[in-house]
Order: sequence, then structure tokens, then C-alpha cells
Amino acid sequence: MESKAIEAALELVKSGRFQMSTVMTPLTDPADLTNSAVVKVIADKNGRSIYYSRHAIPYSRGPKAEAGQPHACRRHVGLYVYTRETLFRIRELPPSPLEKAEVLEQLRAMEDGISIGITEVDFLSIGVDLPEDLEKVRQLLK
Repeated sequence: MESKAIEAALELVKSGRFQMSTVMTPLTDPADLTNSAVVKVIADKNGRSIYYSRHAIPYSRGPKAEAGQPHACRRHVGLYVYTRETLFRIRELPPSPLEKAEVLEQLRAMEDGISIGITEVDFLSIGVDLPEDLEKVRQLLK
């Protein structure tokens, strides 16, 4: 994880605007839109996460989608910054319906009314969720 990505997420919480924050990056591989291991995120114009999904969001239909226009969603980078109080609050919450449906823990916080600040960075970490991910990391380390 690049320190700039961590600093960007930290600044959102330090600003006092958010109790929790994270970062996103553009989707560069069209295959990622249909890859359920790649978490997609939509943010509003004020830097607040609107929704996270393992599917392409929003569903696009029509000429823009067909013409190869950039997709509205971004790739979520699996980094979180919390205030201490928020971390303890989330820990006490039961799994929420959306969290269970998408298997994404940040939806638990959002369903309880916690706004998640988000900013775009030019960095992509490699999550190791599948055996092929481990192989990617091994190749990078060589």
C-alpha cells in the first residue's frame, strides 16, 4: 500500500467531515466490471460513498455503455480509516442485510448511517483473495 493512499484516507477523517474513509481508483480493465472479486464503488460529488458492490454499478444500458465510455463506478481499494469511536460502534453492530447480500462489511456501517468519505488515488493495491492473486504478488516481488 502506498503511503499516499493511506494519507489521502487519513486526511478525510482528520478533516472532521467523516468518521470513516477509504480510497478508490479508476477501473482500467474492462473485465473488472464483471469480476465479483473486484469491489466497485459509486461516490457522490462531495466525496461520500453512495454504494459498494461486487457487480457493475450503476447498471448501464444504452448508447454510452455500448460506445465504450468510461464507467461511472470506480474500483475500491481495500483500505479503511476510522475514528476510534466509529470502529467500536461498527464492531457492536450485527451484520446487516446488504452486508450479507454483497459480503461487504462497509455496507454495515452505511446501513447504520455512517458516512464513508472517499477520494480517488492513482494507486492500486493487490488484494490477495484468490490463489491467482498470490501469484500476481509473487511476480511483482521478483
